[in-house]
Amino acid sequence: MAAGVGLAVLVLVGVAFRPGGSSPGPPAGSAAVAAAVAAARVATIPASTFDAVGTNGALAVPERLHDQPDLVLRGLPEVFYDGADFCPYCAAERWALVAALSRFGTFSGLTSTSSGAHDVYPNTATFSFTGSRYTSRYVAFVGLEEYSNAIENGAYVRIARPSAAQSRLMATYETAPYAHGAGFPFVDVANRYLVPGGAVDPAVLAGHSFDAISRTLGDPASPIAHVVDGAANLFAAAICDATGRHPSDVCASPGVRSARARLAAERPLP
Repeated sequence: MAAGVGLAVLVLVGVAFRPGGSSPGPPAGSAAVAAAVAAARVATIPASTFDAVGTNGALAVPERLHDQPDLVLRGLPEVFYDGADFCPYCAAERWALVAALSRFGTFSGLTSTSSGAHDVYPNTATFSFTGSRYTSRYVAFVGLEEYSNAIENGAYVRIARPSAAQSRLMATYETAPYAHGAGFPFVDVANRYLVPGGAVDPAVLAGHSFDAISRTLGDPASPIAHVVDGAANLFAAAICDATGRHPSDVCASPGVRSARARLAAERPLP
């Protein structure tokens, strides 16, 4: 995936493949507890914080699609994410996705990881969607990590491949007139919105630990919360459009209403 700010590319020649692998593997002991605690913090960011931060900190605004077939999974609008553990823009994006989606449902099995040590913004702390589950009455979520952050034989290890349908979906929106560009991360909100590149600038997270990032997201005065929660408001507004503005307490909140107005101001793609 290549065009636009925030698109990470494979910087090493060749790709290793290890079926079922991940990086890191399922955490044990204190690492598992730390990931669960961080996920709980993100899931309980106060509504007042989202309302206070607005959307101005987001790096990119979801682009509206016009007259596209609905993307649906099990009868629910689907949010589809495609990325890689090594990718720093994916690392930053996941914080906002987890924050937004946690307002509509519940994650389980999220693990902690970091972006590649040899990419830009090295070792950006984040979650990984590998092995996680998401449940919601309102929206379905598919989070695919194609590569780990581990290197074998000079290449990032491939841990998953998109399905044929997912590949067709990405191929559609990675070419003109949509011009998403071929690169990570790819985010499609129910074929209503595409997120060009990354919505969260990883530079804001640089030098901060996984624990520190999760702790600061509830503080509206935090620069990290300003950027991550602002992007989460935009994601939430896009999801609300797909769900018919349910649940009402989320979709009618001042932060999401502000984000919806910003989305409406964007010129729709064909």
